[in-house]
Amino acid sequence: MFTNGNEWLRVDLHLHTVSDSEFKYNRNSFEEDYINALDKADIKIATITNHKFNKKEFLQLNSLAKEKNIWLLPGVELEVRDGRSGLHALFIFYENEVDYLEYFISNCYGFGRKSKSLDEVISFLDQEKKEYILILAHVENSKGLFKELKPANYQYWIEQDFFRNKILALQDASKGNIKKFENEIKK
Repeated sequence: MFTNGNEWLRVDLHLHTVSDSEFKYNRNSFEEDYINALDKADIKIATITNHKFNKKEFLQLNSLAKEKNIWLLPGVELEVRDGRSGLHALFIFYENEVDYLEYFISNCYGFGRKSKSLDEVISFLDQEKKEYILILAHVENSKGLFKELKPANYQYWIEQDFFRNKILALQDASKGNIKKFENEIKK
């Protein structure tokens, strides 16, 4: 896929589709339009992170993405049971984990049960020996790290080295909040 060795790539690891209630689309050729929009934006790696996973839709999108040399990864935006009203986290898996994703989601939510905490989800994935990317979503908005938790509340995550070994990134963090966050970690 990457014939030039090192090269700069545009990446979007937090995308929704028509399978997610937050996404609006009112035309007929969703899959084609979606992949063409990624291609036009020169996105080379992308992740579908709906709040619920739609395997059939992902496989259709992935087939079209391959034709455009876009690496599409399956994922989910999971609400974990941390903070005042829950926290959104993106879990991204390899393309060959499509079947596992449904199992993962059912074990993190179940039917009619509350979601697990971030610590419980990480423990579950570690027990399963799964590789994944974890990004805390929209950290400055509702259901985001800086809105839902006080620094003292994520002290446990710091002690467990989650920010060093598990959490790859914080999405949409301002420089001011990153500075406050770094100061808290230094404590």
